Amino acid sequence: MRRRDFAMIILGPLALMFLSAIPFYIAGAVGTWTDAVFESVSGWTTTGITVIEDVGSLHRALNLWRCATQWLGGLGSIMFFMVYAPTAAKGAFQELYSGSTGAGDDKVIPKALPYALFVLKIYSALTVMLAAALMIGGMDWLDALSHSFSCVSTGGFSTRTEGLAYYHSTAVTSVCALAAFLGGINYRLYYALFAASFIGPFPHRLAQVLKNSELRAYALVISVSALLLGFTLGGDFRQGLFLSAANITTTGLIAQNVARSGPTAVILFFMLFVGGCSGSSATGIKIIRWVILGKQCKKEAQRMLHPQGIFTLRMNGRPYTGRGPFLAIGYLCVFLIFVFLTVLAASACGAPFNESLRAALAATGNNQAALGTTLTFLGMMTPAAKWWFTFVMFAARFEFYPVLLFLYPAFWKR
Repeated sequence: MRRRDFAMIILGPLALMFLSAIPFYIAGAVGTWTDAVFESVSGWTTTGITVIEDVGSLHRALNLWRCATQWLGGLGSIMFFMVYAPTAAKGAFQELYSGSTGAGDDKVIPKALPYALFVLKIYSALTVMLAAALMIGGMDWLDALSHSFSCVSTGGFSTRTEGLAYYHSTAVTSVCALAAFLGGINYRLYYALFAASFIGPFPHRLAQVLKNSELRAYALVISVSALLLGFTLGGDFRQGLFLSAANITTTGLIAQNVARSGPTAVILFFMLFVGGCSGSSATGIKIIRWVILGKQCKKEAQRMLHPQGIFTLRMNGRPYTGRGPFLAIGYLCVFLIFVFLTVLAASACGAPFNESLRAALAATGNNQAALGTTLTFLGMMTPAAKWWFTFVMFAARFEFYPVLLFLYPAFWKR
């Protein structure tokens, strides 16, 4: 990747985030420029953490802008990982950002521009359909549009301080859960299913898409998590499904206050380490990395039981010989290092360990579900801590490596 292009993909979004902070500062929604940048970066990175305690008191146009930053950030992320990076990067970097994290998917993108236009159409269609469904469910058009922005982008901003709990509507939470699930799917699969360039009847395309290893694992994890949460919530499986979709896809919308201790809290905590599918607007560690690591562990166990045997790691029904396991382990190590450093930053502000860990996971995983409705820690943060969290959210949105490489002096030397 050329240095000029690399500087553009880092500094361009960063400049947009700083410019987007101006409305928050001018409108008086926040008290300092630091808070304004924090709110803007949280939106563009689809993290969803907010320093505004009463978002319901904001002007509705400003709330729409908050949610719009998430919609634009989610779209930009998909474009970067699925359109630009696979064609611009080289070598291991290309494999890392091929949209499948080295999972051996077919190269189904003939040209970058047609694919980018297709992604925009699907992304916009999901947004419009969700907004219409929310209006039918009882929201006014501005709230419906705002929440469709935050759901489709798997961001999690709401126009109400209480989140979706404000509406007391089963229809609203159910529709948002479905939207979060669809937003967390790899957009390459949408392309394989609906693009006109693919030959064959629709049932055949659907059968091929359903063979995708990551999609099957994604659906399985959300289903099992929903069942477990439903049992811990006294048989409320609808709420369990909503929490499962909102947490795993890193959307993080809130429909009701959930206990921060007991079995429910344990399940929600482990879900913070999952993430959505690669090639989607969802963030986190990503399902594909866990699938690759799981298959590699199975392969190593088979080798131990049968030393003379020959075993092949298979993805999507085909043999896979890429560097996916090494890349997945490397990313997991970087992720945990940033969690550790962010816990230290939060603890330095005097926050208890449990709040420090939740705040660190929220920033590192771009998932405000880790914080829930708790704003205690955010009020304790020093300006230096807020800038660190801002940096972590930004780096995590790019999956760390591009930002770290941008800061590595040797990269800029010839």
